[in-house]
Amino acid sequence: MRIFHASQQGRKDQGEENGYVLCSMTKPAIVSEQGGQTTALLLAPSNERQSRESTNFYTLYFSLCHGLEAGRSAARDWRAVAQSLSYAVPLQQSRTVSLKEPESILSLVQ
Repeated sequence: MRIFHASQQGRKDQGEENGYVLCSMTKPAIVSEQGGQTTALLLAPSNERQSRESTNFYTLYFSLCHGLEAGRSAARDWRAVAQSLSYAVPLQQSRTVSLKEPESILSLVQ
């Protein structure tokens, strides 16, 4: 993925990172690799409060796992999208964890 930061001054390129999405109805996650670091964002779509940064992650997640229309809907209200798809995620809020390698996410979600 190519990452950009948009502001009133325009769009600033922040480089590329490898990313993966774990499509799971109970333990959804986004995994990224950048600068030799692997990080997973464990999502809590039913419980988390809406913020601009979180909206970007949920839009990406639902677009990749459920299609562009789900992503568009998630940009407006990701909790409603998660509920309509019957997500049952036990986390109360998203959290970030470090991983040794992207495949390590599988041991966290079992």
